[in-house]
Amino acid sequence: MALKLELVSDFACPWCRVGERHLEVALKDSGVAVEVGWVPFRLNPDLPGTGVPRRAYLEGKFGAHVEDAHAPLEAAAKAGGWAFSFDLMEVEPNTLDAHRLMIWGPAQAMATDLARRLFDAHWEGGRDLGDRATLAAIAGEAGLSAQKAGAYLESDEGTQEVKASQLALARAGIHAVPSFILEGRFLIQGAVPVEVLVDFLQRGAEGRLY
Repeated sequence: MALKLELVSDFACPWCRVGERHLEVALKDSGVAVEVGWVPFRLNPDLPGTGVPRRAYLEGKFGAHVEDAHAPLEAAAKAGGWAFSFDLMEVEPNTLDAHRLMIWGPAQAMATDLARRLFDAHWEGGRDLGDRATLAAIAGEAGLSAQKAGAYLESDEGTQEVKASQLALARAGIHAVPSFILEGRFLIQGAVPVEVLVDFLQRGAEGRLY
């Protein structure tokens, strides 16, 4: 029977991108059957719906030394054999609609593919995850109906579910992402190394987590 692992993350969180990449490798290396669920969390829920210019956002957060803030992220990506495309990114998005899309669309078999496409689109393609046309196109690339996704995104369906998730996580004491929750009981927080996730999954499968 597959273990249930929930990844609490935000598509606009760079360390969540690292964590998602590490999880992808760990799932292959662990040899453990795992069912992955994607739990919405927004780092910046108060951003305007259209987002804000990314450079100005980062300078407001880190000052003029934005590249220094990128350095550890770039090192983590390089170690995994991939790269961030910070130079392509113009907008810091409000990710409400991206999370709504995850609630709407895929059955379990497609959820991970859609989530990875959203991460890829933002961090490697520089695409704006706050733009509904972009999100509908990504849904189409994942094998869903782009037309139906677009119509859904123009509604307010899923909004309350995303907000309720944030409140529930706060009540559970989860305020940082990425967070990995195994079997609804065991928690690891942060973009931990692949080997830590492999051990977490294997100990979970063997009943060695208490």
